[in-house]
Amino acid sequence: MKILYVVKCFAPAWGHGGIVRISYDLAAGMAKLGHEVTVYTTDSLDETRIIKTLSENLNGIQIHRFKNISNWSAWYLRLCIPPAYCGYFKRNVANFDIVHFFEFREYLTMVSCFLLKKLHVPYLVSFYGQLPIGNREPVRRPLKRLFDFICGKKILREADLAVAQTESEVQEYTKKSVPENRVRFLPIAVNTREIILPAKGTFRKRNKIPEKEIIIMFLGKIHKYKGVSLLMEAFAQLPDPGNLYKLVIVGRDEGYLKTAKELSKKLAIGRKVVFAGPLYEQERFSAYMDADLFVLPALYKEETSLACLEACACYTPVIVTHNNFVPWLEEYRAGYVVNCNAREISEKMHGILSNNNLRQEMSANARKLAEDKFSMDDLITGMEKCYLEAVKAHEKR
Repeated sequence: MKILYVVKCFAPAWGHGGIVRISYDLAAGMAKLGHEVTVYTTDSLDETRIIKTLSENLNGIQIHRFKNISNWSAWYLRLCIPPAYCGYFKRNVANFDIVHFFEFREYLTMVSCFLLKKLHVPYLVSFYGQLPIGNREPVRRPLKRLFDFICGKKILREADLAVAQTESEVQEYTKKSVPENRVRFLPIAVNTREIILPAKGTFRKRNKIPEKEIIIMFLGKIHKYKGVSLLMEAFAQLPDPGNLYKLVIVGRDEGYLKTAKELSKKLAIGRKVVFAGPLYEQERFSAYMDADLFVLPALYKEETSLACLEACACYTPVIVTHNNFVPWLEEYRAGYVVNCNAREISEKMHGILSNNNLRQEMSANARKLAEDKFSMDDLITGMEKCYLEAVKAHEKR
């Protein structure tokens, strides 16, 4: 098949978040199966840089990048608008068998879907936790509602197939006008076979954390809605008679780093908190490997976090809230799903860290969960079936 991926940022723009990783892993997997995979994306790389190579082949994936009006808006406002995109898309999209969209309320998705209706090309969507309007961004809520009213529901309703990563996301699709018979459940995945697990101690050495100290880790965007403050409050309540616990915050600043540092001082845990900055590619695995426990207490609905699955793949037990629920986590005894309550999180952390046998058991179970339920091979073959099904469904419509 000739498959087109439309995603606003693509490899190696890892700083733009998990969608970059998910779309790249899927594209690489499809290319290995023999499909012709092309990606339409923009030139944003990170806060200050753009990718100057606008057309290249990366591991069998043909990438076409389009220049954004502003890289500042792409990074800080998450708004990618490439002027040359529409004309190019219109001229070339008929060459593809299926188009796959990864982002919902985005310019590229909006203009592409408008053109696809006229050009009669099938498309599939997988919007990974982006459907709820939510309460986390008051300024954006009215804009999201307006987008949904003008074209969002139409984009979903006319999709030939929608792929959900959790059962709750299946319900979100149906709430937003997608017929139930056009929604498929397919969990996101972590590529355990291609993760090169670094030797233990690499991250500790880089950050001068003694081997005897116990690391509780957060890895994600440093933003209020990710629950950094809640984690700090829980950490401050954690019994630590030996003064051995260290809270490590890994991630890029999303405007909350200063507040987080001030809160650590207010809670009198400043000396026990390490802000390690963002880590990408293989470096992030050294952090997961040295962590004794991974905690991501999201305050608002965002579905399963890829970071949680990567932690599991690195033999690290996980604690999450119901907002970023990891399917099968408690069933496998690989961690806990908790409420957004500091005391409850603190108690669960203490329960794992104070019981060495339990921690070792959960460590092994975390890896098994990643291998059994979040296999990249399963995701790729499952998505391939979805592409074929979407094409057939389009022909019947």
